[in-house]
Amino acid sequence: LVGTQFKGKGTSIQNVVIVAKSGGDYTTITEALNSITTASDSNHFLIYVAPGVYNETVTMKPYVDIEGAGELTTKITSPGSTLWGASYAELRFLTVESTGGSTYAIAIINDYASPNLTHVTAYATGGTYTYGVLNRNTSGPTLTQVTITAAEDTGGGSYQFGVYNNASSSEMTNCTVWAW
Repeated sequence: LVGTQFKGKGTSIQNVVIVAKSGGDYTTITEALNSITTASDSNHFLIYVAPGVYNETVTMKPYVDIEGAGELTTKITSPGSTLWGASYAELRFLTVESTGGSTYAIAIINDYASPNLTHVTAYATGGTYTYGVLNRNTSGPTLTQVTITAAEDTGGGSYQFGVYNNASSSEMTNCTVWAW
């Protein structure tokens, strides 16, 4: 890897931003997203997130995909709502975790957004209302090989929803959803 380009056989792929605990272009996904100001239908970006645990709330952008190094190696975690989806974008190969700590614990929320989620683990626990994936306001995400868990913590959360659609719908293929 050299800067923000992957190189191989004399060619390079532009519009790749690397997030890593050290040695990347940025150390947080939010910094990487904030650096991208020219994403469009004809100028798509990829944020590659290296292995590690990233403690932050992430708000995706249209035309910017976020790709981790694998569901077991790259994790985004925070209390409350951890990741806000965006249309015309894909989230793939990572884990998103909400650790609760308030009324709502939401791993992934799509509000007027229809992203693609591929090989993602979404885990939420610790809220009075706990959601693995919450879709609202005409969202229509596509989920492929996604594992979703909404779990009651020892504090006794009242309501757990694996996938909750409010004025929305989801297309789900080869997904596993648990709520308890």
